[in-house]
Amino acid sequence: MRYLFYVICIFNTLQISAQVDMLELIEFKAKLLTTSRYGMTDAQSKILENISKQEVEHLKVPLDRFVFLKIRFDQTNDQIRTRTVSAWIGSCDYYVAYNYENSKFYRLGGFDSEDVSEFFRDLRSEELIKLLDIENTASYGIDFLCLKKYNDLSERKKRRRGYNCSKLCSDELSNTLTVH
Repeated sequence: MRYLFYVICIFNTLQISAQVDMLELIEFKAKLLTTSRYGMTDAQSKILENISKQEVEHLKVPLDRFVFLKIRFDQTNDQIRTRTVSAWIGSCDYYVAYNYENSKFYRLGGFDSEDVSEFFRDLRSEELIKLLDIENTASYGIDFLCLKKYNDLSERKKRRRGYNCSKLCSDELSNTLTVH
């Protein structure tokens, strides 16, 4: 009996450890989605350092198959020329969802191109009802009602009206040069 208890304890510890490792990997991959397309550094370690410093907040959205993340972008843009030029790009928030079941990321806010249609296509009907039944979906950091209305627009109307459910980081970020 005692042996069985120890086996169960060890199994639970390993399972919890695996879940923590999985969340760390999800966070890291989500952070990679936010890297700026501008600039280059002279070391991979500098890129990894910038990515690792980004703050991640887990949004408490009541869907078990998903994890929702708010990633605070706050990086410099290093230019390699005859001397190093660093530019603070600025800061803004990106919103990412990850679906455990199909191992898929969805860019829901802050990005120049969003995965809103795919996100709603992959939601189950009961999940959609749960999301839209929330009285104030914006309190989760993501306005799901706005996303749903945007998703229901025709492609022509989407192009004409544009995406306005969250701020685009490309509009928020700017370069301020500091020469070293």
